[in-house]
Amino acid sequence: MTLAISASNGELLCAFTDPAPVWAKANWPSEIKPQQVGESLKGRVALAPGNQGKLRSTPSEVLGALWKFTAAADPRTAGQVILRPRFARFPKEVDVDGNDRTRPPMNVWVAEVLGTVAMQRNTHGLELIYTTHIAVLRDGDLQYLLGTMLP
Repeated sequence: MTLAISASNGELLCAFTDPAPVWAKANWPSEIKPQQVGESLKGRVALAPGNQGKLRSTPSEVLGALWKFTAAADPRTAGQVILRPRFARFPKEVDVDGNDRTRPPMNVWVAEVLGTVAMQRNTHGLELIYTTHIAVLRDGDLQYLLGTMLP
Protein backbone atom coordinates (compact mmCIF):
# COMPACT_ATOMS: atom_id res chain seq x y z
CA MET A 1 0.00 0.00 0.00
CA THR A 2 1.25 3.45 -0.90
CA LEU A 3 0.68 6.46 1.36
CA ALA A 4 0.34 10.05 0.10
CA ILE A 5 1.51 12.45 2.82
CA SER A 6 1.08 16.23 2.85
CA ALA A 7 4.44 17.98 2.46
CA SER A 8 3.17 20.97 4.43
CA ASN A 9 1.93 19.25 7.59
CA GLY A 10 2.87 15.55 7.36
CA GLU A 11 -0.76 14.38 7.47
CA LEU A 12 -2.08 11.42 5.52
CA LEU A 13 -3.94 12.50 2.37
CA CYS A 14 -4.80 9.01 1.13
CA ALA A 15 -3.56 5.46 0.88
CA PHE A 16 -3.91 3.26 -2.17
CA THR A 17 -3.08 -0.16 -3.47
CA ASP A 18 -1.09 -0.67 -6.64
CA PRO A 19 -3.35 -0.60 -9.69
CA ALA A 20 -4.09 -3.99 -11.22
CA PRO A 21 -3.08 -4.52 -14.85
CA VAL A 22 -6.66 -5.42 -15.82
CA TRP A 23 -9.80 -3.72 -14.51
CA ALA A 24 -13.40 -4.87 -14.79
CA LYS A 25 -15.46 -2.68 -17.08
CA ALA A 26 -19.00 -1.48 -16.53
CA ASN A 27 -21.48 -2.22 -19.31
CA TRP A 28 -23.91 0.65 -18.82
CA PRO A 29 -25.70 2.13 -21.84
CA SER A 30 -24.11 5.42 -22.92
CA GLU A 31 -27.29 7.40 -22.22
CA ILE A 32 -27.04 6.63 -18.49
CA LYS A 33 -24.76 9.18 -16.84
CA PRO A 34 -23.30 7.68 -13.65
CA GLN A 35 -22.75 9.91 -10.65
CA GLN A 36 -19.28 10.86 -9.60
CA VAL A 37 -18.07 9.76 -6.16
CA GLY A 38 -18.78 13.10 -4.44
CA GLU A 39 -22.23 13.36 -5.99
CA SER A 40 -23.12 9.82 -4.95
CA LEU A 41 -22.73 10.70 -1.25
CA LYS A 42 -24.25 14.19 -1.52
CA GLY A 43 -27.05 14.75 0.99
CA ARG A 44 -26.03 11.64 2.94
CA VAL A 45 -22.82 13.01 4.47
CA ALA A 46 -20.69 16.18 4.24
CA LEU A 47 -16.99 15.37 4.09
CA ALA A 48 -13.95 17.49 4.93
CA PRO A 49 -10.26 16.57 5.32
CA GLY A 50 -9.79 14.21 8.26
CA ASN A 51 -8.72 15.24 11.74
CA GLN A 52 -5.36 13.49 11.44
CA GLY A 53 -4.14 13.91 14.99
CA LYS A 54 -7.10 11.95 16.24
CA LEU A 55 -7.27 9.04 13.78
CA ARG A 56 -7.47 5.72 15.59
CA SER A 57 -7.27 3.33 12.61
CA THR A 58 -4.41 2.62 10.23
CA PRO A 59 -4.91 2.24 6.48
CA SER A 60 -4.07 -1.47 6.79
CA GLU A 61 -6.79 -1.94 9.43
CA VAL A 62 -9.29 -0.09 7.23
CA LEU A 63 -8.45 -2.25 4.21
CA GLY A 64 -8.80 -5.40 6.32
CA ALA A 65 -12.20 -4.34 7.68
CA LEU A 66 -13.41 -3.37 4.22
CA TRP A 67 -12.22 -6.68 2.77
CA LYS A 68 -14.18 -8.56 5.47
CA PHE A 69 -17.29 -6.57 4.52
CA THR A 70 -16.99 -7.06 0.77
CA ALA A 71 -14.88 -9.49 -1.24
CA ALA A 72 -14.71 -6.78 -3.93
CA ALA A 73 -12.07 -5.04 -1.77
CA ASP A 74 -9.62 -7.93 -2.13
CA PRO A 75 -6.40 -6.05 -3.00
CA ARG A 76 -5.22 -9.03 -5.07
CA THR A 77 -8.14 -8.75 -7.50
CA ALA A 78 -9.53 -5.20 -7.25
CA GLY A 79 -8.44 -2.73 -9.91
CA GLN A 80 -7.38 -0.40 -7.09
CA VAL A 81 -8.47 0.48 -3.55
CA ILE A 82 -8.16 4.09 -2.37
CA LEU A 83 -8.63 5.08 1.29
CA ARG A 84 -9.10 8.68 2.43
CA PRO A 85 -9.43 9.88 6.04
CA ARG A 86 -12.23 12.44 6.30
CA PHE A 87 -14.24 14.33 8.90
CA ALA A 88 -17.95 13.65 8.43
CA ARG A 89 -21.04 15.62 9.33
CA PHE A 90 -24.37 13.89 8.84
CA PRO A 91 -27.75 15.44 8.03
CA LYS A 92 -30.50 15.45 10.63
CA GLU A 93 -32.35 12.13 10.83
CA VAL A 94 -35.59 11.55 12.71
CA ASP A 95 -37.19 8.12 13.11
CA VAL A 96 -40.92 7.39 12.73
CA ASP A 97 -41.49 8.15 16.42
CA GLY A 98 -39.89 11.60 16.11
CA ASN A 99 -36.66 10.65 17.89
CA ASP A 100 -33.49 12.37 16.69
CA ARG A 101 -31.19 9.70 15.17
CA THR A 102 -28.63 12.11 13.74
CA ARG A 103 -25.10 10.75 13.92
CA PRO A 104 -22.60 13.05 15.65
CA PRO A 105 -19.72 14.51 13.59
CA MET A 106 -16.83 12.04 13.45
CA ASN A 107 -13.70 10.92 11.69
CA VAL A 108 -14.38 8.38 8.95
CA TRP A 109 -12.56 6.62 6.15
CA VAL A 110 -13.92 6.89 2.63
CA ALA A 111 -12.95 3.82 0.64
CA GLU A 112 -13.19 3.55 -3.13
CA VAL A 113 -12.92 0.04 -4.58
CA LEU A 114 -12.36 0.50 -8.29
CA GLY A 115 -12.17 -1.77 -11.31
CA THR A 116 -13.76 -4.90 -9.90
CA VAL A 117 -17.23 -6.40 -10.20
CA ALA A 118 -18.82 -5.00 -7.05
CA MET A 119 -22.38 -5.95 -8.01
CA GLN A 120 -24.43 -7.21 -10.95
CA ARG A 121 -28.09 -6.31 -11.27
CA ASN A 122 -30.76 -7.10 -13.82
CA THR A 123 -32.78 -3.92 -14.41
CA HIS A 124 -35.50 -3.78 -17.06
CA GLY A 125 -33.89 -6.63 -18.97
CA LEU A 126 -30.38 -5.15 -18.81
CA GLU A 127 -27.64 -6.92 -16.91
CA LEU A 128 -25.79 -3.95 -15.36
CA ILE A 129 -22.32 -4.33 -13.91
CA TYR A 130 -21.21 -2.00 -11.11
CA THR A 131 -17.42 -1.74 -10.97
CA THR A 132 -17.02 0.82 -8.18
CA HIS A 133 -17.97 0.46 -4.52
CA ILE A 134 -17.82 3.54 -2.29
CA ALA A 135 -17.93 2.88 1.45
CA VAL A 136 -17.77 5.13 4.51
CA LEU A 137 -16.40 3.46 7.65
CA ARG A 138 -16.25 5.00 11.11
CA ASP A 139 -12.72 5.52 12.38
CA GLY A 140 -11.86 3.35 15.36
CA ASP A 141 -14.34 0.46 15.29
CA LEU A 142 -14.49 0.59 11.45
CA GLN A 143 -18.24 0.10 11.35
CA TYR A 144 -19.68 0.38 7.84
CA LEU A 145 -21.88 3.50 7.95
CA LEU A 146 -23.03 3.92 4.36
CA GLY A 147 -22.05 3.22 0.83
CA THR A 148 -23.04 3.15 -2.79
CA MET A 149 -22.26 1.32 -6.01
CA LEU A 150 -21.36 3.04 -9.27
CA PRO A 151 -20.69 1.74 -12.79
